[in-house]
Amino acid sequence: MCRVTLELNCWMHDELKDYLLSLEGIKKVEVDSEENVFISVEYDEEIIDTKVLKYEIFTFLDVMRIPSLLSFDKHPKDKIKEHTFVIKHLCCEFCYSSFIDDLFMTDGIESASANKNDVDNRENVPVVVTFNPRLVDEEKILKIEKEFNPL
Repeated sequence: MCRVTLELNCWMHDELKDYLLSLEGIKKVEVDSEENVFISVEYDEEIIDTKVLKYEIFTFLDVMRIPSLLSFDKHPKDKIKEHTFVIKHLCCEFCYSSFIDDLFMTDGIESASANKNDVDNRENVPVVVTFNPRLVDEEKILKIEKEFNPL
């Protein structure tokens, strides 16, 4: 059994948990929506993967076109390495969410998160990322960071 946790900046729908449990391969769902929406899902990786799961959640919450992902953790079983990206200048929360979403969709990136106060500050924002070195080498990690900080 695999697990993924997502933190979203959106409104919660009470039916999300039931919807996710209705999908084939989903074993357990926990949803917490105090300030942001936290969704933790246990799933069978032979039936569904994280990209499809994210698509189902975002479609159900109607946030496909709104950058909403604040952090994620795919709870990897393999050994991982950690890297801290520093976003030199963050123009807005949407840019941050788009960056996190891009990281989520990158095979081998296992988690990404930043402190809310740092994101709100928007200057030199540290984003802690873990990655599987068998799937993503450090050169690619540095390339991703450079693409987000073009200057």
